[in-house]
Amino acid sequence: RIRVRAAWENVIYDLFSGYVGSWDQEYPDVGRDATAVVRVTDGFAVLNLQKLTDKQYDAVLSGFRVAAVLGDTSLATTPTIIEFGRSVMAETGLLTDVSALSHLQSVAESENGSFFFSAAGEPTFQGRDHRILEERTAAGTIATTGGNVRYSGLTGRYDDSELWNEVRITPFGGTAESALGTASGTSYYTRTYARDFLISSQNEAADAAFYLLGQFEEPAIRFDEVAVEGAVDPGNSWPLILGSGISRRLAVTHITPNGGTVSSDQHVEGVSFSIAPRIFEASFRFSPASVQNYGVWDVSKWDDGAKWGY
Repeated sequence: RIRVRAAWENVIYDLFSGYVGSWDQEYPDVGRDATAVVRVTDGFAVLNLQKLTDKQYDAVLSGFRVAAVLGDTSLATTPTIIEFGRSVMAETGLLTDVSALSHLQSVAESENGSFFFSAAGEPTFQGRDHRILEERTAAGTIATTGGNVRYSGLTGRYDDSELWNEVRITPFGGTAESALGTASGTSYYTRTYARDFLISSQNEAADAAFYLLGQFEEPAIRFDEVAVEGAVDPGNSWPLILGSGISRRLAVTHITPNGGTVSSDQHVEGVSFSIAPRIFEASFRFSPASVQNYGVWDVSKWDDGAKWGY
């Protein structure tokens, strides 16, 4: 096992926890020096090695399915963070030689949630409501102006790589349910996204299709890499940088060369670190929060621009 941590103002932050795959030994400078490159993986590699054979799972909420599958792997005793979820997964029948990782990822996809390993190495499952309920507002702002976390580099894109205006969802043992974005199809031609879900309800499959259509029928600004630095205003910057894991909502503001402003809330999808003597850099990968801005009962208003999920 291996873990990487950082400390700021007596607070310890987990950056990575996983497993050593190899120690690659190198002897540069005609053998007068010696280095070792440690290659590591997280728990995904462990779950990918585990096969579900002679296992059968009942129809339960997605979070309970995640817990049941993890209980049948070598990570059964590992601390977890598992939400209930909202979708009921269909009964499986007897499984044979099915990858535990593949099944868990299918559960997360069918829930329209997320399954990942936290920086502390915990298998983590978030239902589709997590970002709606727990990350409704930005925890901080990344910008070049004072009082914010400064960025040293930013790579954004506004393209068609995640543009889908026809969504087809097929429930387990059922038939495909479709959602069409007519205006988007007229502007960008038909672009079809088709998936098989582990849910059994035809009605929920239709809801899921419209849910995904609402996220992907129009292009959105996506920031694939935002390199941040904590040296400016470190007291505010480092806790936010080190404490922001997957799904954390942050505002990103960029002032263009002609003086314009590009600003949007984004959800963290990945974090990477570059650590060397006197160097500590972090980079975030984001997805736009605007397309995930769903209404909350007794909080949102019918006319405030929020979409309604399922």
